[in-house]
Amino acid sequence: MMASLQSYLLFVCLFSFFIQTDGFFLTIQHLCYFRGEDPLDVEYVFRIYSNRVNALEYNSTLNRFSGYTPYGESSASHINQDPLSLTKQKAVLDLYCKHYGPLVYDAVLLKMVQPYVRLSVEKHPSDRHPTMLKCSAYKFYPRKIRVTWLRDGQEVPMSSTEELANGDWYYQIHSYLEFTPTPGEKISCMVEHPSLTEPMILHWANRNAGRNNTIRNQQASPVIPAKLLDLNAHICHNTHSKAQPARPLNLTMLHTSSNDLMQAIMLNSN
Repeated sequence: MMASLQSYLLFVCLFSFFIQTDGFFLTIQHLCYFRGEDPLDVEYVFRIYSNRVNALEYNSTLNRFSGYTPYGESSASHINQDPLSLTKQKAVLDLYCKHYGPLVYDAVLLKMVQPYVRLSVEKHPSDRHPTMLKCSAYKFYPRKIRVTWLRDGQEVPMSSTEELANGDWYYQIHSYLEFTPTPGEKISCMVEHPSLTEPMILHWANRNAGRNNTIRNQQASPVIPAKLLDLNAHICHNTHSKAQPARPLNLTMLHTSSNDLMQAIMLNSN
């Protein structure tokens, strides 16, 4: 998956703290912007929001504070004249971003989860195509996947495909095939995914053509592909209206110790 990253890709590790004092809310954010395939190519940004208004911001690339409200401008001017404060602030770049960056890449970007594949029969009212099969792959990661229909081992065009994001980093895809059953033929669904060393194949048991057909309840069988898998050349068409282009991801750091977190806050308050 790393090879498919764009040359400039943004990931955000976000920490937010809400402090209530006399009806006002203060939000402090520590953000790490990872800009490519190297987890150490990162920029640290520190922001303070007062009642949802960005008041003060620090950027490790510029190594300066910027103010966006009267209070923020006054604070930025004061802190920028103190080299020690700027040094302490930039130390968070190493304390958090460069320390946790490789962990984020390993846990998220390099994570691969095999799909759970199911083959089922969908009824269809058309006389020309009395049978519709549905091949579904669930809970897989990363997103790139290829679903192919085979008739007696030969690839046949699919009728339609829909791909959905579960909202929990996992994906699902559903591929449909309309056809008229013929005695003796074997219809199969083949799934190829980066998490699999070999394609997974599920076979449809056409025991009685023209009657109700059943699915063999068996483990998907691996086969050696006749050609190298090229996921980039065979991305399934997403017919769902909710499809969106690739965009920056917002990652929430879940494995940060409270001691390290408090240490970063102390650096910002000194």
